[in-house]
Amino acid sequence: AAETRLGRTLPETLLRVATSDKDDQMDETRFYALIRRVCEPAAVADRHVRAILESVFLSSCENADSAPRIRLLMAMAMFCEGSKSAKLSFGFYMLCDEVRTSLVHVEEIAELLRAVLVTVFTLAKEVLDEELADFIQTVAGALADDMASFLGKHELEFEDLAAWYNARGHDRAPWIDLLDLSKWLPYESDAAPLHGQDEAEWLEE
Repeated sequence: AAETRLGRTLPETLLRVATSDKDDQMDETRFYALIRRVCEPAAVADRHVRAILESVFLSSCENADSAPRIRLLMAMAMFCEGSKSAKLSFGFYMLCDEVRTSLVHVEEIAELLRAVLVTVFTLAKEVLDEELADFIQTVAGALADDMASFLGKHELEFEDLAAWYNARGHDRAPWIDLLDLSKWLPYESDAAPLHGQDEAEWLEE
C-alpha cells in the first residue's frame, strides 16, 4: 500500500476522487483511470503493484468485465491510511449511503468483511483466483451470520458492528486487526504468505 500512495491517502479522499463516476458498475478501464488519479505513477507502472490491483478488481467482479463500484471502493479503502476502526466505519457508512438509511443488513456487512479479506490476501501476495474468491465469500458470510445470531437482529448500526467485534469478533476474525497497515512487514521483507484455505483457520472458535 505504501508503494501506491494509498497508504498515505485517507479513504474519504479516495471517495471524493471517485464521485465523478456515478455508474454503479466500474469496468477495468475506469478502475485504472481511478488508480492513476490516486496512486504514484511509478507504482501504477510496477508489475507487482499492478498484479495486486488486478487481483482486487477481478475478485470484485460479478461478471467478466465489471465490478460493483461500492465493492471496489470498499476494498481499495482498506489499503488507505487510518485505523481499523476508521476503515470499518468508512465502509459501513458507504453501505448506509447506498441504501439511504443508518441501518445496514448483515448480508451487506458480509460485503464489508469480504473487502477486508480481499485486502489481507492481496497484501499477503496471494492470487485471488475463483476458488479463493469463493472461500472469502464463505468466510465473510459465516461471520455475518454469527453477528446476526450474537446480536439477535439482522439490521445493524455501526455501534452493533463494534459491539460484536469487541465481544467476539476480535477472537473469531483476528485478521481484521491487519487493517492497521503498521502491523505488516515491509514489502521487501521475507514475510511468509498466508496459506490457510480452511474456513476453520479464519473462523476461530
